[in-house]
Amino acid sequence: MKDYIPDVVWLNVSPAFVRFHQPLMQTLSRQYSLGCWEYVHEQDEASSLDHAIALLYHYLSSASAPVHLIGHSTSGALALRFAQQYPEWVRSLTLLSVGVHPLIDWQAHYYANRQRLPCGREMLLAQMARLMFGGWSRCASQRLVALLDEDLKTALSPHSLYRIASDQAQDLPLPLLVCRGEQDGIVTQHDFQQWQEIAAGSALAQRDPASPSLWQSPQEGHFFHYFCPTQTADVIQQFWKSIDRTESAVGSLIDSNTQIQTR
Repeated sequence: MKDYIPDVVWLNVSPAFVRFHQPLMQTLSRQYSLGCWEYVHEQDEASSLDHAIALLYHYLSSASAPVHLIGHSTSGALALRFAQQYPEWVRSLTLLSVGVHPLIDWQAHYYANRQRLPCGREMLLAQMARLMFGGWSRCASQRLVALLDEDLKTALSPHSLYRIASDQAQDLPLPLLVCRGEQDGIVTQHDFQQWQEIAAGSALAQRDPASPSLWQSPQEGHFFHYFCPTQTADVIQQFWKSIDRTESAVGSLIDSNTQIQTR
């Protein structure tokens, strides 16, 4: 017997950042059944994306149908890797603030700076806060530094002071939407533009060229969806509705062909 799994599953492997996702999640949940799958990394266990993927597979394989997956930053990278391994369980993939090298997140930038700059931990975290939050960071710099410090301790991450992981996004046989804040200092404009070729080759783009595949939120940074949840939700919902239209058209075509063959 299959378990009930929501139509949309939001992945979160960074407990410290969950407050930044809530406005968008609440907005999306007004029209779609939405659940949040969380992975809490303990400090005394190995940080393994493969282990998280195995747990996610155990959860999603009990669903009665594929789901829309959505994730921000490292959580989006996990969603992407899962979709590459198990596309049959993913109806679509929405990535927020994820570059074409998906594992290069804010922690990768932090550890790279620790290796090459003669700065203390708190100073580097303050620099990362300015890079991620821009002018907003001046209003709450100490709180943001504490938040980033918490994420270093609790988030699932493939990076450390001794090793910075990296990978390259590949073509996906399923609908893909990639979103970014125009002022994001982590996922740059160049990173975003490199998604164009991959997004153009996704399943939905080939069937419906008018469907969204790349979108930038004007003026916002790494957590753009926190500052403009309504606009971001509109783009994502348009993406999901285009999938519904495409699947409906394909279903109608199959029914028509079946009727012709049975005559």
